[in-house]
Amino acid sequence: RQLRALLDNSPDGMFVCRAGTLVFTNRRLLRLLGRDAADDLRGRPAATLALGADRAAFSDFLVTAARRREPGAPESLHFERGAQPLPVTVSAVPLLYRGEPCVQVTVRETT
Repeated sequence: RQLRALLDNSPDGMFVCRAGTLVFTNRRLLRLLGRDAADDLRGRPAATLALGADRAAFSDFLVTAARRREPGAPESLHFERGAQPLPVTVSAVPLLYRGEPCVQVTVRETT
């Protein structure tokens, strides 16, 4: 519970994906994307958070992050907030989440 509270109160959006699929999102990410509930995103391909033009690059970013043993360089792209582009910087680190290899991504709005 304490870890969840820490993540939910982060000033940055965060999510965890396993094999490219969203398994965890914090409250800040939901607010950034204009979503009401984590269930709106859970189970969805993580790459679909990015706007169409940035989707392939974000997918490659996630694949590369999963292969690394350390954090990679941040990348700037656009996520989708409703029908509007949301400029963000993302950074990622591989980790184990519930015993499974995953990628934890931090999302910072850059507007």
